[in-house]
Amino acid sequence: MGPDALDVVTAPVGESPGGLHPVFVRRLTCSIWPWVPRPSSTSPYRPGRNQNWLRYQPPGNAASAGDAANALRTSASPAEASRSQRAAVTRYVPEAGGSGYAGATIRDLLDMRTGVAFRETYTALDAEVRVMERSMGWRPALPGDPAGAYPFLAALGSAGPHGGEFSYRSADSDMLGWACERVSGVRMADLISALVWQPIGAERDAEITCDPLGSAIPDGGISATARDLARFGQMLVDDGMAQGRTVVPDAWLADARHPEPGVREAFAATDNEYVLPGGWYRSQFWVIPGSGGPVLVCLGIHGQLIYADRAARTVVVKLSSWPDAQNTAYLLDTLRSCAAAAAHLSAGRGGETAPWTG
Repeated sequence: MGPDALDVVTAPVGESPGGLHPVFVRRLTCSIWPWVPRPSSTSPYRPGRNQNWLRYQPPGNAASAGDAANALRTSASPAEASRSQRAAVTRYVPEAGGSGYAGATIRDLLDMRTGVAFRETYTALDAEVRVMERSMGWRPALPGDPAGAYPFLAALGSAGPHGGEFSYRSADSDMLGWACERVSGVRMADLISALVWQPIGAERDAEITCDPLGSAIPDGGISATARDLARFGQMLVDDGMAQGRTVVPDAWLADARHPEPGVREAFAATDNEYVLPGGWYRSQFWVIPGSGGPVLVCLGIHGQLIYADRAARTVVVKLSSWPDAQNTAYLLDTLRSCAAAAAHLSAGRGGETAPWTG
């Protein structure tokens, strides 16, 4: 069976909160299995689309797929990537010189180790992530909110030195996208299209939300089909190759899976270690230990996920709308399910219909 063969299985998922959504499991030597639960009256999901699927990232800008794809833009060549990663953010975005990003490098953005004052606390209405959403137009603006994503970024303050502990900041992905636009002279949506979406052979157009000023939002707000997200994941598992060409240098992805000293320690020193023990964050990817080696994971709020297990040759894509932006118990259950699926498929049963779909 070819890699694009599709067996559609419709099945209820039970009483999982937040509605029922498609899960694609792709074993790269056989087929794509979609798990498409019956719609529920409370589910806001529209087949193939979910604007919040992305709240995480690859080596550039198209992924969480937004974060990840954005990161991929900076990976152009080993020599270029090495030079650009060491460069100061303000070299490309001088408007950030008066903000908390002064002194930060592109690598600090990629690994979310800036010292910028930004709280990713969705339950706190005064957190910077909520102000950012209002500035982007995702929520009604309040008096004093910056008008637009870039003015918001340029107004952020400092909470500490750069290059320290890992702390997930959506703002770092947006600043990375701003720098990519400045370097290339091309809008983010067009960059993702030319450098990621078209090369992976996406069969459908994707959409990305824009702020009131017309700037695309790299950290989230991408709408795409589950099949195309699986293609993105397959590219990650195939060492950056798609359709017979290099989309991302394999060295870039190898570095994410086996980073330099200090990356793992920057993660282990935080509360993230209790949730994802042994993991790290590199080049806009969450990386977790797998039975056969490190697994690249793109995590989005409300349960969105791309799980790319290179050793098991398996990709899992999950679209979701959990009622809460973050839920640790749901996340751990999801990751355990992904690992079980990968183990089952890699055990030599890749040609069978996935048992959890029926």
